[in-house]
Amino acid sequence: EAGHMRLQWLAWCALAMARAMPAPLLTASSPSPLSSSPRLLTVFSVTKPTVDELQTFASSLSGRLFNHKHVGITRTQSFDDACMSCPQGWTVISRSTCVGQGRGAYERARELLSSWRVMEQVGWAGILSQQTRSGKEKETSVVTYARCYGGLVWVRNPCRQAYHEVDLRLKEDMRDSKVLFPKLSSRARMSQVAYSTLRGHLIQGEERLAVLWDGYEPSRGPSSDSSPQGSVYFAIRSVSAGSGPVGSLLFPLMRPMQERFFTSQLNSMRTSVSQLSK
Repeated sequence: EAGHMRLQWLAWCALAMARAMPAPLLTASSPSPLSSSPRLLTVFSVTKPTVDELQTFASSLSGRLFNHKHVGITRTQSFDDACMSCPQGWTVISRSTCVGQGRGAYERARELLSSWRVMEQVGWAGILSQQTRSGKEKETSVVTYARCYGGLVWVRNPCRQAYHEVDLRLKEDMRDSKVLFPKLSSRARMSQVAYSTLRGHLIQGEERLAVLWDGYEPSRGPSSDSSPQGSVYFAIRSVSAGSGPVGSLLFPLMRPMQERFFTSQLNSMRTSVSQLSK
């Protein structure tokens, strides 16, 4: 309990520093073309943000640029390649779970993924997406929110959709394929979406969410004890680090919350896909 209280105290001290510091000190580097504003944009509140508050926050992100130069790093990288190519000191996390079997399960999981409903079963955290416009360009603002720091505050984080790809052919030489499936059908498919952090976020990085199907139906095709035929997986890949002095100080304290966030996503998708099949 004493250790938990010390972590809370350190977190509050760091957050107080974030509010008191001159704006340029909050950023990962001095102001650059990557940023439309260097100020801290992560929002803290003592109550859970309402949908209206989340939508207003999402709308305010229009035109704000990313806080790192590695947007899309999760797109085509295998886990091993991401470890090799990401900046020194960044953390790569990969998690997955089986959410069902067959084309029907894949299509249900794809629907949840494409609409960013990957955390609709979670009460302590969530993701909201909203179409915005920056000049003539359409964007998808993404807001992640969670109860954190010992349950004392709620946090809202600024992100933007980095890419969204549907029904890509899943190839056997991809690491995800090698790890999850004993063999692939020619009908094997993958859909994926990712968000990257914006300037003003205490973390810099990207998270990819994907659903993968081996192309087989449960009644036929190769199987193994670890991956039954027709399996559909939901997979997460995160590449991240603290942003700026305060974000770097807080990042070790954020890691347990990151792990809980990912675990909640996996559990929520498993439950949602199962409910949609009934």
